[in-house]
Amino acid sequence: MVRTRGVSHIESTVRQDVTVPTNVGQYLPNTARDTGNLFVRYVPDRALYVEAGVTHVGDQWTNLPNTVLLKGYDRFDAAAGYTLGNVSLTIAVSNLADRIYWRSLAMPGTPRNVLLRASYQFR
Repeated sequence: MVRTRGVSHIESTVRQDVTVPTNVGQYLPNTARDTGNLFVRYVPDRALYVEAGVTHVGDQWTNLPNTVLLKGYDRFDAAAGYTLGNVSLTIAVSNLADRIYWRSLAMPGTPRNVLLRASYQFR
């Protein structure tokens, strides 16, 4: 079993603003303070794997005066793959719950989608 994970905490605030001094101390727009992900991959043999995980993005301000707050979200993804000789097949599903979310005030998140990939390795 393989685990990949990442966590970040960012204090992205304005330190100096000679044009608008009231911006000092405000959080930068479209920057989540907390983000993280955790994915677990199970490989029962060399030919097969399955993977599932969650990505978390915390709340973020959408403007510099910090008056409009965009709620954070969690997105669940999964994938499976199989290799037979030189051919590999992978199916991946993003946003398993088909949750509606916004990555920023002007950018909606991706609805559930499925990716099927086939590849051939020349040897």
